[in-house]
Amino acid sequence: MKFKIVIFFIFISSRIISQHFLPVHQDTSLNFSVKENRELIQKKRKNELILTGIADYSGTSLGKDIVQNLFFGGEITDKMKSKSLTRHRSINRFGFDAQTELEYRNFEINLFKNEQWGLTIKAGIYNFLQAIYSKDFFTFPMYGNSYFSGDTAKFSGTRFSNLSYQKIGFGWLDKKSKSSISLNIFGLNNSTTFNIQDGEIFQNSNLDSLSFMYSGKATFSNSNLYIKGIGFGLDADLRWQSKNLKGKPNFQFLMRNVGFITQTKNFISYKGDTSFSYQGFSYKDLTNGTTFESENLAILDTFGISKSEIKTTFVIPGMIQISKLIDQTEESKTKKFQEFYGARLYLSQMAIPIIFGGIDYNPLNGILRFGANLSYGGYSKLRCGFYSSMKLKNISLGIGSENVLSPTGRSIIFRLQCGF
Repeated sequence: MKFKIVIFFIFISSRIISQHFLPVHQDTSLNFSVKENRELIQKKRKNELILTGIADYSGTSLGKDIVQNLFFGGEITDKMKSKSLTRHRSINRFGFDAQTELEYRNFEINLFKNEQWGLTIKAGIYNFLQAIYSKDFFTFPMYGNSYFSGDTAKFSGTRFSNLSYQKIGFGWLDKKSKSSISLNIFGLNNSTTFNIQDGEIFQNSNLDSLSFMYSGKATFSNSNLYIKGIGFGLDADLRWQSKNLKGKPNFQFLMRNVGFITQTKNFISYKGDTSFSYQGFSYKDLTNGTTFESENLAILDTFGISKSEIKTTFVIPGMIQISKLIDQTEESKTKKFQEFYGARLYLSQMAIPIIFGGIDYNPLNGILRFGANLSYGGYSKLRCGFYSSMKLKNISLGIGSENVLSPTGRSIIFRLQCGF
């Protein structure tokens, strides 16, 4: 049973957290009121802190009950496997995104001696896992080789990557629109990737002979150093008001973690391109109780797998999004309903573009808001989300989920914004 799930654990595990649809409220006012000696005093906001936390996973096929038991422990029952199997198609996707980011905005400083420009500083921790895989890649570790008696398990086209990194960024802030652009420095913590270009396993009906055909490679960052690579990139948050559309809506172009990382330490790489048949063992004997990262992995030479050390530069799977914002200026506080919509693109071949849209409900003149949205794409199919947000004086708090009904994912989003 140990080797039955080793491939699947590599696919779905490691230290793990999508950008969110929780609407960004377009509030360009720098003024807020406080009560002093029972009187409202108007003050000008000089600083702003924004704390965002996201934990989200979704897929086209893999049940969230299986994901939960893989991460937190528990039995994966035949009923769980059967439900997930019925959802699997020839091509399946899975993504897992967890992140925490803190941003500081200074409206008092005049950057480069320009009175309209302020300063933004941000820092964050990010984990991003993504996979595209064949149906048999799920079935083989879950049901074993007997499921393919007299048949072929096909793994071609399966790809996986898991990336964890940190960033610190400094940049320009437009005080009027709150648009910003920052230059980021990335520090790589861990990276794991594998790619099966072509892969098949044939098990004869007597279950005593296996035939393999595969071409692919896997890389692991196995250094004990905390920082294993350095990179650079850009964030952009550009906001503008359309003068030609009805209602003069506000829009946002968002770019997050677009950049690259260069390894500072060599990665371990395994590469194979061969085919052969073998008799006298079943696939559970192949690793002799070890993992792919072990120095003593059995039968590597027999399988034609070569091991080497590599150093390379790779692109971070950043995100680009364009969307309509919710207007929360003084002139719009009486609007009960507003729509929001947009599109998102991850810089990855494993994800498809996302489209989303929803309705924002404002029952208390901007103090309390509720909303719901639908989205399609990314690493999953149709998803439904809900959120609520509250604004009191110079503090805004929002919490929501992009995925509340889907059997193949979960999501939670937290956002705290404070001006002072």
